[in-house]
Amino acid sequence: MTRWMTVPLGGSSLGLALLLGSCGSMDPAGEIELQATAQANINGMQAELKGQFRIEAEGQHLRGELDNSGFPMGTAISFCLVKPTVTTPLAAPQTDAQGVAQFELNTQNGQTVPRVNSGHKLQARQGAMSSGTADCSAPLLVSATFQPEVVQVNP
Repeated sequence: MTRWMTVPLGGSSLGLALLLGSCGSMDPAGEIELQATAQANINGMQAELKGQFRIEAEGQHLRGELDNSGFPMGTAISFCLVKPTVTTPLAAPQTDAQGVAQFELNTQNGQTVPRVNSGHKLQARQGAMSSGTADCSAPLLVSATFQPEVVQVNP
């Protein structure tokens, strides 16, 4: 049974867009998926930052990856989630031989996954704290904004 709710928006289409935009991409099964992607020139290489946040029946997942960074193997990269009022350190993996650093947080593995909304940012920063945790004050390499996944349908 479908239930309808009236939300007073003062006749503003902007208000409706903001209401819908903050939700992310939601399908009928109640799953939400947001993507973040950005490119930047790092060490003379075209690096790419990719992020994915999903809520599924099985739990929540947050992944991030910095590809083609040009950093030598073993360089710490801090990943941070930036919300309007708070910045959350996520992980500080080291680059592999191809200059790739990646992380995954998954509630199915008992990990805490922060809630991500459209407009939040994933940042990759050079370095980490001496304890090995993410340092959200380290030099910024690239930042990407989470947005609903765009699905193209071929007619």
